Amino acid sequence: MKDAETTKRLLLGIVFLTLASGCSKNTPTTPDPVLQTETFTGTVNVLGSFKQNFIVAYDQGTSTASITVTGITTVANATPLTTTIGAAFGSLAFDGSCTRAANYTAPAAAINQELVAAGIFTAGPFCVSIFDPATATPPATPALTEPVNVTFVIKHY
Repeated sequence: MKDAETTKRLLLGIVFLTLASGCSKNTPTTPDPVLQTETFTGTVNVLGSFKQNFIVAYDQGTSTASITVTGITTVANATPLTTTIGAAFGSLAFDGSCTRAANYTAPAAAINQELVAAGIFTAGPFCVSIFDPATATPPATPALTEPVNVTFVIKHY
């Protein structure tokens, strides 16, 4: 009788421990965002702009992105320039153009200056606009004197 009582208690203890271990809360972890680095080249005409789309894949919250203009050369003879140029993050308009975000526009981006937009991007399509930072007062006065090729890097998640 004593052995049956001990076996019964032992079995109840095993069942209790098994059930208790199954009740532990396994909190799912949010995956870390994966940094994407993309390099692009485009041409900006006098008073013009060049648009490049990119897609933010991270869908677990907001993330950061940056633009770095790494080179500007003349179209005519590939002469390197040290001038500044406009750079902006934006959203895609219904017609495919890039609507610049006023808070994330730099009208004088220097070569190799990283322009960061922190914590504002959700999953989906966005764009970067590289542009002639002309004066806005009509008639617009161009900052560029001839078309230029621009190389730039977009980092995003």
